[in-house]
Amino acid sequence: MDEQGHYRSSSVKGELLIAGPSVSKGYRNLPEENANRFITIELNDGRAVRCYKTGDYVDIDEDGITSFIGRLDRQVKINGYRVELESIENTMRDNLPIFGASAAYFELNQKKWLVAAITPPSEPCADMTARLEDVMPGYMVPQRIYVLENFPRNENGKTDVKAIKAILTEKLTEELANQANSSDTPSIEQDYDGVALEVYLGVQPIFHKYIAKTEYTIHDSFFELGGNSLDSVQLVANLQYKGLSLSAFDFNNTPTIDGIVKSVVKNRESANKAGNVVERTEVTAFAAAQDFFFKEELASPDLYNQALMFRIDQRVDFDVLKQAMGILCEQHELLRTSFARQEGHYVAKPLNASIDSVLSRSTLPANEDHRTLIKTRSTAVQEAINLASGEVFKAHLFETTDAESYLLLVAHHISVDVISWRIITSELSQLYGDLIDGIDIVSNPVRCSFWDWVDHLDSSIAKDTSSSVSADPKPSVFASKMPHTEGNAHTFWFAYSKEHSIELEAASAAKNVPLHTLLLGTLAHEYGKLNNANRVCIDVESHGRVSFDPEVDISRVVGWHTSTYPFEVDVDAYVIDQTLLNTKKEFDSAVNLGVEKSWQVKHIEDVETLYHAPICFNYLGDTDFPHDDRLALTPSTMDIGPCRGRDNIRFHDIKVSIQKMHGQYVVDISYPSVCDETQKAQIVALLERYRDRLNSLLVDQSTVMAPVLMEGTSTGAIHYCPEGFISASESMHQRHYGTVLLTGASGFIGVHCLKELLDTTSAEIVCLVRSSADKSAAERLYENWCWYFSDEDWQTYAGRIAVLESDLTRTQFGLRDEQYEGLKNVVDAIYHLAADTRLIGSTQEFYESNIVPLKQIINFSKVGKVKDLHYMSTLAVCGVNRDMVKFRESSLNIGQDFQNGYEKTKYQAEELVNSHIVEGYRAYIYRTGNVSGNSVTGKFQRNSKANRLIQFLNATAKVGVLPTSIDEEVNLSPVDVVAAFVVKLSLDHEQAPGVFHVDTPHYFSMKALYKALANNGFTLNHSTNKTFGDVFGWLDSTVDSDFALGKLWSSRSPRNVIYDHSVTLRKLEKLGCRFEEPTEAWIEKFICHLIEQKAISKSDPDLLHLGQFTRKRIFKNPDYPSVLLKASA
Repeated sequence: MDEQGHYRSSSVKGELLIAGPSVSKGYRNLPEENANRFITIELNDGRAVRCYKTGDYVDIDEDGITSFIGRLDRQVKINGYRVELESIENTMRDNLPIFGASAAYFELNQKKWLVAAITPPSEPCADMTARLEDVMPGYMVPQRIYVLENFPRNENGKTDVKAIKAILTEKLTEELANQANSSDTPSIEQDYDGVALEVYLGVQPIFHKYIAKTEYTIHDSFFELGGNSLDSVQLVANLQYKGLSLSAFDFNNTPTIDGIVKSVVKNRESANKAGNVVERTEVTAFAAAQDFFFKEELASPDLYNQALMFRIDQRVDFDVLKQAMGILCEQHELLRTSFARQEGHYVAKPLNASIDSVLSRSTLPANEDHRTLIKTRSTAVQEAINLASGEVFKAHLFETTDAESYLLLVAHHISVDVISWRIITSELSQLYGDLIDGIDIVSNPVRCSFWDWVDHLDSSIAKDTSSSVSADPKPSVFASKMPHTEGNAHTFWFAYSKEHSIELEAASAAKNVPLHTLLLGTLAHEYGKLNNANRVCIDVESHGRVSFDPEVDISRVVGWHTSTYPFEVDVDAYVIDQTLLNTKKEFDSAVNLGVEKSWQVKHIEDVETLYHAPICFNYLGDTDFPHDDRLALTPSTMDIGPCRGRDNIRFHDIKVSIQKMHGQYVVDISYPSVCDETQKAQIVALLERYRDRLNSLLVDQSTVMAPVLMEGTSTGAIHYCPEGFISASESMHQRHYGTVLLTGASGFIGVHCLKELLDTTSAEIVCLVRSSADKSAAERLYENWCWYFSDEDWQTYAGRIAVLESDLTRTQFGLRDEQYEGLKNVVDAIYHLAADTRLIGSTQEFYESNIVPLKQIINFSKVGKVKDLHYMSTLAVCGVNRDMVKFRESSLNIGQDFQNGYEKTKYQAEELVNSHIVEGYRAYIYRTGNVSGNSVTGKFQRNSKANRLIQFLNATAKVGVLPTSIDEEVNLSPVDVVAAFVVKLSLDHEQAPGVFHVDTPHYFSMKALYKALANNGFTLNHSTNKTFGDVFGWLDSTVDSDFALGKLWSSRSPRNVIYDHSVTLRKLEKLGCRFEEPTEAWIEKFICHLIEQKAISKSDPDLLHLGQFTRKRIFKNPDYPSVLLKASA
């Protein structure tokens, strides 16, 4: 019989029933026992059968073979794990010199204890606990082990486990009483002094209070000493009450006395630090790309720019734009840094930006062709860039008499890269929008400087000439390297329409390689065939944004991070698909985007020995950069003049650059025009073969746009292409996913996203779900579904739901090879919602639950068919901040501290997804806040008590006392609305990869929640204390774990965050989606549901001292509360 009470004879875990003629009539004169042990069930054929409940927990497989697991009455749950006490006993007998062992799990003094009895050891055994820790998990190791001379026996001669449990309870009670009566805290070895000694003396007595052992060191883990998660809550709450600055994250990161002491000391030392980057007065150590630039000694080093032109379909307020530019330059020092040669080497110095020298404007005359004027003026702006003076960033606004403007942005390449432009355009448009709307600009400084990153890599990457870019010269189709300049180069252009671009993406998916791999692999294939070489080398440019230290976060850093490294691949001249797979294999095995190799240029002085590959490949990805719609920056393909000096040498013979503009792939290949006929013929052959090979992937090649050959190059002009390449064809509005992989479907948001995907798409949904000790994966998901929805809904969609038993922390998610191989070639998109959302737990546990699976998910998205990734995150990645900061979709590193491992690992997870996006893959991050009850029914998550807000409501309701002022406001986003909006955004074809805040903007006072409680019979008295922190400060939280949670949450530091969801809300508005304001009726439904689920309890007079004597007094101040106002909230 399974846990739902249903009789099943195969593929089930549950209690074994015995039926047949041998089943007795029952126990004599024991009617209650008979009622519990003997039942009548109905078989599938309708017959009623009387059965005996054995109490044995078994597993019956699909063939009917039964395996004994253990006794139901000896199965317990410890720290969330189902544990067989018999398994503990067997392990003890196998690993200790004993004959008998008996384990018991019970509650004593409001704490759960795992205790064991053993027979006298046959030999000295002082290290029993250590031996057991080597062979089983810490939560299964008994906290106390007592020796009994003889085990009591029952009337059948068996070990009497009930009697032993009573003996163990008595022994533990006596031991704890002796400890409580002793005022001595055991002295342990330590060598602290000064502030650390003062902190230690405050910490150790409180630490000792919550552990189960009397002998330990300052380095022993709290959890290994017998403490559990609830104990840790009370410990942290008490330390905070004592004035020691310690977060739950600090504690769980290093749950030892030494870890606590160091965290408290560190928090004290950093309490008054601003936490912002301190600018250096000068710098002489540069990034690899910068170092190489200086070694080239170009003829026109000042004219080496990257530039973009944007069309803005609105009138721009020049003064506001100027103010926004000023803030932008102040935040990013490389936009105002000079680079001057001094005594034979270059020195970089940050300067104070003169915004008048950065931003200029002109008015374009009416009724004239603006193109020539714009090109002339843009050329002049680019030529005004000057390294020595620090004028490395400039902008020019072209105003027209119509409601239209053009904005030119130019920066010397020494200060920016393509990723930098994403940061610049996003922040500039947001700053402009906020200033236009009159929103206060909250300081948002960059927390890690570009030069910090350079120093970090310098210290992390050793000199290694054996793997450097100065390795042996690579084979070339050209007789020799062809010295040439930007001025005598030609460019071969070709492009694909949106429809053909979609075909190319589909072709890459069919060949099981990402698109950038297909583009590079095809180039390598044709290059190898032309050269009759089975292995070729092409220099590849990557974004190079690699950090080996999580504290060195460069997600918002503007600078030239680019890594150029030699990429070698085997070419199969007869089977291009094999060359593509070889290319993918080399890409996957490339270490850290080639940064270690490219960094070797800093150790080589002779520039002629570098980069022997004649071809350089640069895939820029989608250059429709993110921006705020309030300054709608639409990239323009207008000619903005040369970005590079005509006399500057070009280091590679051929430079291949590919970018996606307005949904179309555009390829420009520049090469020397000054070469002999043989070389020219080879170059032309390579370019034509490359284009022809890509065209062969299309269904109808006859409609492909003709290529264009132009004199000069457009290198550095991002988003430029010849006129006529970019069409205005209608774009798709909704993505179509045939097969979706969903994780976290058994969770609160996950099951609602599952239903939304089923309701709004025709996709097949493959759900990866863990099984439990007593339920299969399919049973868990079905049970969860039916708790929120109906069985009828399940039956409607059952044909489109596939449930696979999995473990996301294991290789291939714990799936069989054939399952994994089958999925990787059919899944179109992944919705990764599974996460460990507990507020308390060790750092390692959170890492294994939240980071390890994501790394596997990202890897899975790249293998086989390339898959979109939709990742569920949390607004809690904003952490806790010393000063008030604004946290918007583009924010991540704002110098925050984290309160727990959940926040920290979700932050780290976003870094991983962002890196995935930067690599050119489509990934989307959805941050949610307080996701709450259903918008119609108010129904909340099954494990409501795990929610922080509910824990706090329960604690205050249980105390029954409110402060005089309830100023805190909350916002609650209904789960079904959140799921609908996430799915809506995920399916919208217009959304670029990035971050969305799916959270209601509507806040209301906490008073509304307490009013709903009062309306449902809760007595809530007002006190003389002003805040919840004061109320819980008087409580002895050791008496009740709920009070400890209340004290923990009421004493937590404020986040000091202003959430800005405006970008997402505007996107949702365009999709016809809007969060509605919560009504009193909905709040009432929400609270009523929580009461029905017993997630919120009324105050207990036996626990509270309300002016009269009771058996227990949990208020340390006997006069508190002295004044009670008999009124509800």
